[in-house]
Amino acid sequence: MHVFLSLESSSGDLEMNLVTARDLLMKHDVLVLGQSNVFEENGAHQVVECGTELVLADLILVCRIVEKEMGSSVEIPVGNVKFGAPVPGSAGLISIGVIFYGDQAFEAPSFAWEGVLELSPDFVHPVLKKPLKALLAQA
Repeated sequence: MHVFLSLESSSGDLEMNLVTARDLLMKHDVLVLGQSNVFEENGAHQVVECGTELVLADLILVCRIVEKEMGSSVEIPVGNVKFGAPVPGSAGLISIGVIFYGDQAFEAPSFAWEGVLELSPDFVHPVLKKPLKALLAQA
């Protein structure tokens, strides 16, 4: 499946956090095909273009696992059991979100569409069926 993910880091060594997150995604069967430039606004933000055989639910689980491996206190559900307990104010070093998964689109931070266009200038929004460049120009 062709996917775009957003990576956000706001503490620690920001650039190294992005590198580490990309490496960990690769270890969990998410092939990083490309990466945008780093957007620096209240931290470091980057979009990665990926390929994976994981279904959406498993991809989201992998994103949470990578966040957890990098110090987040997110809960990780496995069946009916959740591992980890949320700790207020403990965001961890990275936050990973799904922007596009095949023909599905998800709410994304403002930098995300710019990053997608950097990686795929002719990208067409899979739900709205319009060029992302045109949609961004309208915003």
